[in-house]
Amino acid sequence: SLQTERIVDPSSSAGIAMANIRAEEDAKMSSVFHSQDSFKKRQWHQCNRALSSSAVGRAGAGTPAPVIVDHETGDVAVVKAMNEALQAGSLSKLHRVWAEWISAGNADVPLNNRDLNKLRQRAVQIGVGHLRKAMSSHDVVRVRELVQAVDVAVARWPCPLAIKASLEYQSAVQLLSDADDALEDKNDATRNAGLEADTFSLTRGAPLRRRSQESLVA
Repeated sequence: SLQTERIVDPSSSAGIAMANIRAEEDAKMSSVFHSQDSFKKRQWHQCNRALSSSAVGRAGAGTPAPVIVDHETGDVAVVKAMNEALQAGSLSKLHRVWAEWISAGNADVPLNNRDLNKLRQRAVQIGVGHLRKAMSSHDVVRVRELVQAVDVAVARWPCPLAIKASLEYQSAVQLLSDADDALEDKNDATRNAGLEADTFSLTRGAPLRRRSQESLVA
């Protein structure tokens, strides 16, 4: 005999339990999507706020700033991790510390505006230092990779936008532009040389073909 699906009465204890399970699952999924959306919005807000800050224009100037001042309050572990990333000169590691902190459900990092600006200035100095070192190597491939890395870094927390306003970044971009122009000129010269060779071959072969035709007629 065929078995029919049992209909659960919503008002029964079993129906209420199933409804509660579904509600918990929906809440979990909603929390995941909300967390991802909140993460993106928070990062955009941080970078947008940095862009409007007057500190952007002067962030790369002056003597190197201290890493971060010691904190007696707030989360010591995350501040320590940020300090270690700055001391290592790694902007990707610094961003990863922030991302893990936010993904864990925390609010903004436990830094006041003064310390956050100091951290951002230090991040700018790190980025500019890497660019300066790459430029001194005169390695176009290395410079290109670093410029691409900077373009990614300035769009992520802590949004060290002033890197792109530095002379080092502008010089790197100009170097890449000149290298691209030189490569294009070289390719054009190669193509022109090939066309000239083909033309010469065609014009040189024309008299031979005429003599061959005349011998056949004779």
